[in-house]
Amino acid sequence: MDNQLTILTRLGFFFLFLTFLGCEKEIQLDIGEFQPKIVVNAFFQGGEAWEVHVCQSKNVLDSNPTNIDLPNAQVRIKNLETGKTIKLHHSSEGYFTNPNYNVEHGVAYEITASHPGFNPVKATADAPLPINVRVTHSETLDFNGKVALRVDFEINDDPGSENFYIYEILNLIPNTPENLIGLPFLESPIKTWLSSVDGNTGYIDDSTEKQSKLFITDHNFRGSILNTSLVSFVEIQKNKSNGSTVIPDDFEYTPDFSQSRLKVTGASREMYEYYKTVELIIQKEALNSSASTPIKPFSNIENGLGIFAGFTEMVIQVQE
Repeated sequence: MDNQLTILTRLGFFFLFLTFLGCEKEIQLDIGEFQPKIVVNAFFQGGEAWEVHVCQSKNVLDSNPTNIDLPNAQVRIKNLETGKTIKLHHSSEGYFTNPNYNVEHGVAYEITASHPGFNPVKATADAPLPINVRVTHSETLDFNGKVALRVDFEINDDPGSENFYIYEILNLIPNTPENLIGLPFLESPIKTWLSSVDGNTGYIDDSTEKQSKLFITDHNFRGSILNTSLVSFVEIQKNKSNGSTVIPDDFEYTPDFSQSRLKVTGASREMYEYYKTVELIIQKEALNSSASTPIKPFSNIENGLGIFAGFTEMVIQVQE
C-alpha cells in the first residue's frame, strides 16, 4: 500500500510550464500579479485511512519560491450519506490524515480546505465499490515485430452504478539499473505500452495505437460480463536521458512476462477523467508534439487546484 500511495502521489502532482518562443524580437508579457491557490491532492479507496496532501500553488516564474506547505490549513471530510464530518490533522510534509476513520466503499464524500489568505476550496467524489475481474487466458505472441503479452480477462460489472475502468500491465523488467527503478512513466526510458485487441477501448489520440493505460466505461455492458483483451509490450529508449541518467548502451532486455500483473482500477468519474488527461500528456511527449495549447490535467477542486478522487483496484498475477 505504501508503494501504491507513493506512485499515486507522484502522479498526482503536475507542474505545467509555459514556453515562449521568439524569432528575432523579444516579447514583453504582462501576466498580472500571481495569486496562489490551495492545492488538494488525494486518491482514496475503501478500507483505507484518509490521507490528503494540501499545499499552495507556486509561481513557476519565481526564482525564490516560499515554502508551499500549509500546515495550519483546516481540512475536513464529509460523508454525504450520513452528513458526518471529520477533521484531518497535519502529519508531515503537507499530508493531512486521520487514522481513526477509514474510507467506506460506495459512499460519496466532500472535502473542504481553508486557510487565511486563500479562497476556501471544496470537491466531491465517490469511493467506488470493489470490482470483480478474472484473467481467462494469456500468451506471448508477435505484435508488429515485438514480443508481446496478450491477456484476455473478464469484468463482472455492478449494475447499481455507472462504472469506470482503467487497465494497465505491471511488468518486472530484469536487470533494470537501480537508478531507473520507480521513475514516473514520462521520465523512464523503459516503457510498458498497451494496445486494445478487440476495440472495446478507444484510444486517447487517434494518431497512435499504444497507450500507457486503457480506459473504458460500462456504458455498453452495465450489469453484465465484459470479455476483453489487451496486448502489452516493452520499449527501451537507449538515447533517453533523464537529467544525468542515461540508460546504458549495453542494457539488454529479453521479454519475460512470467512476473507480469494485470492491474484493473475501478475509478470514480473524477479519477477516470484525470488519468485521461495525464495520458494525453504522455502521448504528446511520446510523439514529441509541440501543440500550441498546453494540456491541463483534469481538476475537480472548486476555487483551487488538484484532484480529489476515489478508486478501487485488483492486481492479478498473469499466469502463462
